[in-house]
Amino acid sequence: MESGGQPHPVREESPTQLRVRPARETDRAAVGHLLAVGFADKFAPLFGRDHDRTAALLAELPSSGTVYVAEESGQVVGTFTLVLEERPHPGVWPVLRRHLPFPSAVRALLLLQLLGSGRPDPHTALVEAVAVLPERRRRGVGRHMMAEALAQARRAGRRWVGLYVVEDNTPALRLYTSLGFQVQRTHRLVWTRPLFGARRILYMTADLGA
Repeated sequence: MESGGQPHPVREESPTQLRVRPARETDRAAVGHLLAVGFADKFAPLFGRDHDRTAALLAELPSSGTVYVAEESGQVVGTFTLVLEERPHPGVWPVLRRHLPFPSAVRALLLLQLLGSGRPDPHTALVEAVAVLPERRRRGVGRHMMAEALAQARRAGRRWVGLYVVEDNTPALRLYTSLGFQVQRTHRLVWTRPLFGARRILYMTADLGA
């Protein structure tokens, strides 16, 4: 934030006692809350604006990859998903029906299928669903999680890491660019534009061999 005079860059604080680890079954509720808060504008058209219901639904939905959490002083403050290979998504419909009326569940299922999920090639890992608690943002949590994502992708023998981000998400773009990600292509949003609130979504990659 600028406070008059010459603009100055935002400094990220170093998180204390922060560790990134694979999520456990007991982390489901915390991950659901993080996603509901972090992507409120995206999920409201799918599941409605009831935060608690959306968080509970997201906590139960099957993941496209391995979910990780950032834990600080015993509290889950961030999450991301690392996708190394395409996974089937069984069990989505029963979860939707447990939380939504039938017409809303049908609509949500169709929209989820329209959104889809990333399909990494054998040389690429995808990072999805990156979210940090609002009160923990700009304190290095996102950078710490992305560093772990890059390290895990490298250990898995991948050459590239890719991710999708909307074009007007300036803080995320600043972070990804500082970590070596570059825009490879852009996708104009038509049917899914209301879900992202932007005209375009960017596909960015980082070269792990660079």
